Amino acid sequence: YFAGNDAWFFPRVVSALAGIATLLLTFQFSRRHFASRRVAWLATVLLAILPSHVFYSRLGLQEALSTLLVLAGFYFYIFSRELNWRTFLSGILLAAAFFSNYRLIILPVLVIFVETWQAVTSRAPWQSRKVVWNILTFFSCVFLIGNLDGGKNTVITFGWMFHQANLAQRGFDPLNLFSFPYYVFRLENVVFGLLFFGNIYFIFARRAEKALPFVLVCLQMLIFSFASEKGARYICVMTPFMVMAVAGMVNELLDTRQSMQRILTGVVVVLMMGAMGYKSTRLAQFRSDYQPSAE
Repeated sequence: YFAGNDAWFFPRVVSALAGIATLLLTFQFSRRHFASRRVAWLATVLLAILPSHVFYSRLGLQEALSTLLVLAGFYFYIFSRELNWRTFLSGILLAAAFFSNYRLIILPVLVIFVETWQAVTSRAPWQSRKVVWNILTFFSCVFLIGNLDGGKNTVITFGWMFHQANLAQRGFDPLNLFSFPYYVFRLENVVFGLLFFGNIYFIFARRAEKALPFVLVCLQMLIFSFASEKGARYICVMTPFMVMAVAGMVNELLDTRQSMQRILTGVVVVLMMGAMGYKSTRLAQFRSDYQPSAE
């Protein structure tokens, strides 16, 4: 709009700004969820050097913006236990995430899961009015906005979703369940993957309230394991929750009286961050031929 049709850099600016804003919101989210500034700082630093976050923050596609909108939507939903204006704002933000990425039509399922998980772990009543109004706000935005201009957005988007659903029905291999866990180890870091899946400890230790970021990511992985293809970008909106889960696990390992365990944990985390930082630096230095070709 400001620089004309030749502003090839414009989408990358949006991605970069969304990636930076996600860092700030990740700090606030993790600080409130874990009630710890140490976890918040660690999660933010991990996200800043997470290879996937660096990659999508430079890509110039919609993934970085989708990640920010999903995180913001769940922030306003989770940290408001009763029905109020934040419930409706959350629904609007999640609907905006859908318009940036049609695969996020599954967000209402995640909202129901989050509410159920919070109710079970905190032994609080299930907030049915809050869930219903949040989902109604989501679908009202999806269809009211999607039906503008003769409903072209709704027809094209849902037509493509039904097509992909038909492809997914052709067969399911149990091996598909390992696709997205593999991406965590392969695309991020092996130690990062071990710390992430180490969050199972919180569930068995009956401290499941801390495992919310972990189980939310796992649910996203499970849902898209049934898709006909297993694109790594399908779970990129969950990267902030991944680093929160890892930061929570690291904090648990550091919170001990055994000095040797603290030292060993510190060394392992530093090595992990060094490897991730090296990989992200290489990603940040990468240049493609798209712009020269277009020019």
